[in-house]
Amino acid sequence: KHIMPNNQQLIDAVEKAADHYQALYIDWFNNFLTLARFAEYYNLSESQARIAISAGKKIHEQRVQS
Repeated sequence: KHIMPNNQQLIDAVEKAADHYQALYIDWFNNFLTLARFAEYYNLSESQARIAISAGKKIHEQRVQS
């Protein structure tokens, strides 16, 4: 039997994911000189790293402006 999450559980999961992507962006911004090294460190392709950084940057900028 599959139990559907309630609204608060969904909100919490989205917030946790947003926190994760924001942390990746901040780590990239503060600690890496190249996309290639960031991708290598996190065992991502450069395309995956670019997407993660972009998502994290959008989340970070939205949160800073709020």
